[in-house]
Amino acid sequence: MRFPVFPDWLQWLVLLAVIWLWIQVGMLQASLTARKIKARFSNRDEVEQAYVKGSINRDEYERLKGRFSG
Repeated sequence: MRFPVFPDWLQWLVLLAVIWLWIQVGMLQASLTARKIKARFSNRDEVEQAYVKGSINRDEYERLKGRFSG
């Protein structure tokens, strides 16, 4: 779809800006999620209890267990 009001270079510039903002928002969301998970557990026992209850999945359990082990 072409918008004849705007030149081609401006349309490409706007598209690149939107893509860049989308990436930045994704990175911010990942950062906030990582902080939330990190703050939720303070030791390995809490991670194991959360896994037994089913609050976290196996991959997350292994990752967090490794973080508290070393």
